Amino acid sequence: MRLNRPVPALTHPGRRSAAVVVTALAALLLAWVVVPPASTPLYDGIGAPDEPYRYVAPPAGAKHTQPPHVATADSDAGGGTNLHPFYVSSDEIGPQVLLFISKGSLVVPSSITGVRVTATPLAPDRSPTGATIDGNVYRVVAAGLAGTTEQGSLTFGSHSESESTITMRATSARQPSPSFVFRATPTDTWQRVSAVRVGSDIYRATVTHVGDYALAFFTSGAHGKRNPVTQALEIGGLALVILAAIIVVIRLSRRRGVG
Repeated sequence: MRLNRPVPALTHPGRRSAAVVVTALAALLLAWVVVPPASTPLYDGIGAPDEPYRYVAPPAGAKHTQPPHVATADSDAGGGTNLHPFYVSSDEIGPQVLLFISKGSLVVPSSITGVRVTATPLAPDRSPTGATIDGNVYRVVAAGLAGTTEQGSLTFGSHSESESTITMRATSARQPSPSFVFRATPTDTWQRVSAVRVGSDIYRATVTHVGDYALAFFTSGAHGKRNPVTQALEIGGLALVILAAIIVVIRLSRRRGVG
């Protein structure tokens, strides 16, 4: 009498579970390597979503809004510079431009007792070569104060390069990220400046000069690239983790086979 023997499973349940874990781990680490890091958005928050972007010259199809705000703020001055750090923020929700002016950033005549920094929104007049400006251009100016009266223009000192910053909100969270661009005067050529993404649609750059700042999408070239050395180390680490997981699976399978 011939008995029907059960067909052995092609894959051991424990081995199959371990393979699933390894695959999930590899997928998680791959996503960690590929997806660029982003810190907590500067303006985003529960119960306080950004209002639609306010354009100086709205493009076709843009939602009707109030005009954008001019950002301005004052600080005391003495000893040839501004005495206190201060913020210059527009009043949209969230702000479309925000400057942090660190203590000692501005070069101020000794006779001046106050400073005023202003960021005025303007419609783009021309875009950088191979790019399209996203939203408004913001003209940053600094002036000395005698009482409440402006007395001449001021400049940033060279020591302020890594301290004072400008933060701008893009019109959307479109990716790849836009580039920060700058020109000292309206007749100068736009130049890219180093920037970081600090929110889903928010970007920050250092401020070393007064002039025009904007965000621009370039039609060619890579933007927001990650450090190639860091990326290589991350990929190498991912490979080592996957290799270690495979070795563990093989050893567990052998033990079960012996048992």
